[in-house]
Amino acid sequence: MCPNPEHLDLSRENCSVSLTKQLFNCFACGAKGHLSKALKWKKAPKFVLDAVASTKTDSLINRQPEVIRYLDEDILFAYEHTPSAWIEEGFDPKILKQHGIGYDHYLNRITVPIRDVFGNLVAVSGRNLDKGAIGKYKVYKTELGEFAPSNYRPKVHDHLWRAHLLSSSSDPIIVVEGYKAALWLVQCGLNSTVAIMGSHMSEDQVNLISRLTDEVWLMLDMDQAGRSGQNKSAINLYRRGLTVRYVTYATDVKQPDDLTMCEVHKSLMNLTNWR
Repeated sequence: MCPNPEHLDLSRENCSVSLTKQLFNCFACGAKGHLSKALKWKKAPKFVLDAVASTKTDSLINRQPEVIRYLDEDILFAYEHTPSAWIEEGFDPKILKQHGIGYDHYLNRITVPIRDVFGNLVAVSGRNLDKGAIGKYKVYKTELGEFAPSNYRPKVHDHLWRAHLLSSSSDPIIVVEGYKAALWLVQCGLNSTVAIMGSHMSEDQVNLISRLTDEVWLMLDMDQAGRSGQNKSAINLYRRGLTVRYVTYATDVKQPDDLTMCEVHKSLMNLTNWR
């Protein structure tokens, strides 16, 4: 998206930016120049402006971590659109904004930033909105080009989505499969929800969650893959000494985000202990 404050049409991306050449060029309004100019328009802090002031091609390399972190996060500006498709499905715009949910006009995908437990941006996932398209979600790799964050780790099963928003506590953590299910439970007031971004927990995810809590409530999808994954996840969590419980849906649907808010809370009263 163009950083020019006088360019008011932010309905799509028009701006080309090169980190290597440190230049930008908007094909819609004609704004162009050195990257520092664009960052000034975006009100970047002085330490970032100082870091890009040099014309050397390696001026963005080996800078202080704060500068790299700022530039890593800046990639999300390209997707800083209101994801109307999910708002139309009932999601609160404030909840979506808090989680950095955006929209990629070019690929027609809702974008979801993935962070490690420390809050570092490690991947960006895109949810395809084209009807009939194969594969709902795609973790961006080549799509980011030279803008990929310095610590980009697109293996999503190394992480738990929203884990960076939780602090170590004895409160149960609710585990769901996908981003939408997690967002919906958060909107229902269940802030201790995380997503495993798949149908069962990886070894890394089991290790991570065992450091965050002593009790896990599994609320995976009610299809064949979800039921199988729930059983596998429960076994691995139980072996780590965690208390594991199943959540039985209050109505016959396949995903947590298909439940109403009332049905979500009613479902949480239907807990079954693992062993």
